[in-house]
Amino acid sequence: MTKISINTLKNENIIDITDKVNEEIAKNKMTEGEIFLYLPHTTCALVVTEKTDSAYKYDFLKASKEMVKNYAFKHVGGNGEAHFKAAVFGTSRNLIVSNGKLLLGEWQGIFLVEFDGPRNREIMIKFRA
Repeated sequence: MTKISINTLKNENIIDITDKVNEEIAKNKMTEGEIFLYLPHTTCALVVTEKTDSAYKYDFLKASKEMVKNYAFKHVGGNGEAHFKAAVFGTSRNLIVSNGKLLLGEWQGIFLVEFDGPRNREIMIKFRA
């Protein structure tokens, strides 16, 4: 197992980690198999989504905000919205590795979505041949 560290710089942000994950695949000399990505955090998520249109990041964050705009979270920490979004979008992903790289669709990338930053985040990667 290995990990990637990401410093998020904004309260909410979407960070493309596709290249970083592919670098770890190369370092581990994996050519075929599966990887399991896991975030040990409760206020951010991992998503596989559109990577080519930069406006999509704005749309994603705005849509996720709209999802909860009429709900008054009672969570004591003041970040109940971030916890809810992380639970909805998820903190883990299984992905296929083929020819030494993530097997993704033409328009896909893998992203860390920050809902409660800025923070230092870690993504755990488990390799399975």
